[in-house]
Amino acid sequence: MASPQDEKNPGVMGNIFKAVTDTFGGAKDAVTGKSQEATEKAPVESVAEKAKEAKDTTTLKAGEFKDYTTQVARETADVANHKAKEAQDLAAEKTKESSDATAQKAIETKDFIAEKAIASKDFTTEKAKEGQNSAADTAVAAKDFAVEKAIAAKDFATEKAKEAHDATIGKKGE
Repeated sequence: MASPQDEKNPGVMGNIFKAVTDTFGGAKDAVTGKSQEATEKAPVESVAEKAKEAKDTTTLKAGEFKDYTTQVARETADVANHKAKEAQDLAAEKTKESSDATAQKAIETKDFIAEKAIASKDFTTEKAKEGQNSAADTAVAAKDFAVEKAIAAKDFATEKAKEAHDATIGKKGE
């Protein structure tokens, strides 16, 4: 349903449709031979005036539509530019956050590696000391063992020498 506003301002398409309908109606009347007098009554000036009015209305509506279209295009471009700026800002913020997180992880990793290196050095130093102590203990034990064996060998040699001496003296007395 057309509103009263639409009937007063039919728009570009309405004006074109009205002009075509009026022209078509006049042509139809002429072809069907409808009252010559009706055709004569409608002077050419009236048709030309209606065509000029239709042209003027159409031109006015086209200008209004062009202005409206230009305004909508500007608003759309403004919104698109605003959204692009927001996206660019968000991307920059996310990039900075990612960079900061990467730097923080690098620092944490460096600290972790330093702690492990110190722990490894301490462990190696402790094992080296234990090895030194073990070697020293082994050397002392070996020395003690050698001394014991030397004493035992000396005692054995002394006893054997005494037995040999006693055996030699015992054979002299016989």
